[in-house]
Amino acid sequence: MDLIRLSVLAFVGMSLSVSASHAQMAPSAAKPGVEKLYILNCGEGVAGDISRWSPGVNVGKSMDFVDNCYLIKHAQGWFLWIR
Repeated sequence: MDLIRLSVLAFVGMSLSVSASHAQMAPSAAKPGVEKLYILNCGEGVAGDISRWSPGVNVGKSMDFVDNCYLIKHAQGWFLWIR
């Protein structure tokens, strides 16, 4: 899971440097708003006891979960949201 996050962060870092240099060349041409949204699978796991989210219910039960990351291409640059 850490290798995936590191790879995504490296990609975003390279994209931000390209995007920042482009934004400096033409700041008046930038349009406000989100241009694209990418939903990435940043790992999977198992919650051992899901009663922590519903006290008194489902004690001792486990549940699979997916950890999503969101890569957003905005008119002003790239943004990576890791929850």
